[in-house]
Amino acid sequence: MSVIEVRGLKKSFGGLEVLRGIDLTVEAGASVTLDPISAAQFKFSALR
Repeated sequence: MSVIEVRGLKKSFGGLEVLRGIDLTVEAGASVTLDPISAAQFKFSALR
């Protein structure tokens, strides 16, 4: 069973597209973090 499901996520700031086509499914019992590394990078971690 999915607790969170995202498909085709997009985000722009003015004319700058910063996310394009992000898909994410988080299952029940999973711990997920999205940590910024810098202005242009993120680290994604998932634990079960």
